[in-house]
Amino acid sequence: KAGNYYANPQNHLSNMELGKRYWTDRRCQRVPYGRGMIYLANLDARIRRATGGERRLIDLELALLALEKPTAEDFLRLGEEIAGFDLRPGYEAMCRGDFLEPEREAFGGRFTAEPCMVRINNAQHTVKKELLEKEAPGFVWRVSSNPM
Repeated sequence: KAGNYYANPQNHLSNMELGKRYWTDRRCQRVPYGRGMIYLANLDARIRRATGGERRLIDLELALLALEKPTAEDFLRLGEEIAGFDLRPGYEAMCRGDFLEPEREAFGGRFTAEPCMVRINNAQHTVKKELLEKEAPGFVWRVSSNPM
């Protein structure tokens, strides 16, 4: 998912724009899954770091599940209570489609994300199967030999 996210030519679009194009551009259907996975893995790493390992993303998830109809504002409010820091700047950056750089501790350090240029893989996401001779910043993920 992470590799596909960085290779998707639509990964720079905002969540709102992705929603508008969701049913007309298959490339837009895949971005939210990769983006969300990286954002939440990063958030988990940040929560663990900020709380000395006492709290984690699952604590936020359970707090949200206790609400009848949780909203994005609930996510931000409860996240700040649990993590001890303001989630809004990172959340808004993710929603805008800003470049996401993986946290070293994301996924429990089981992977090493190495910065690299990735080839834009339009073929994977379109009916035309066209290959693009275009590259963009991204990451290659490798299994870590020394997980945290």
